[in-house]
Amino acid sequence: MRYLGLLLLALTLTAPALAQTERRYDDRGRFTGRAETQGDTTRFYDDRGRFTGRAETRGGTTRLYDDRGRYTGREEASGSTIRRYDDVGRFQGRGEVQGNTRRDYDDRGRFTGRAETQGGTTNYYDDRGRKDWRSEKR
Repeated sequence: MRYLGLLLLALTLTAPALAQTERRYDDRGRFTGRAETQGDTTRFYDDRGRFTGRAETRGGTTRLYDDRGRYTGREEASGSTIRRYDDVGRFQGRGEVQGNTRRDYDDRGRFTGRAETQGGTTNYYDDRGRKDWRSEKR
């Protein structure tokens, strides 16, 4: 019995974590795709289930890749700021997080939109405050 307990503990510690799924919808509530995260990797799929890319996070840096595995850019998180860069390292913009709200700005500092999270749902708004899309984590 003791060995069975140790075996179960070892299997639990070495088993991969269950994937977390985030479903995405446009401003009219139509399904547009999903993101599945397992460990440090998130895989993205369109509304028909076709693979569209992935993100790999290590420390405060997330590297982004397209559906063919080509590097497309990165995001670097430091404190409450997320900075975005393209595939050759050019600054593309930033996000500022305060509480459950992230405000996004382009490379010139102009406001481009915000995201507000409540529970497992995040609503995304454009620069004029119009709801653009939402995601739901399950």
